[in-house]
Amino acid sequence: MADAVRRGRHMHGSRHYRAKITEQQAREIIALLAVPGTTQQSIADRYGISRSSVSLIKSGRNWKHLSSRLVVPA
Repeated sequence: MADAVRRGRHMHGSRHYRAKITEQQAREIIALLAVPGTTQQSIADRYGISRSSVSLIKSGRNWKHLSSRLVVPA
């Protein structure tokens, strides 16, 4: 796996075959998570994904190559 990552063959982000959103949409979601009063469910509804997917983006478990660069308040 480390070799695939080094050589750019690792499928992450929108290149992954199961991705439902683009990298730009993931960045928008990360930005929306920082807006006070915005719920994960409203973000999920807006982008057509599950609330748990939004939670995984927020925690950095999904789209970690983007969320590691951006700090989202807890």
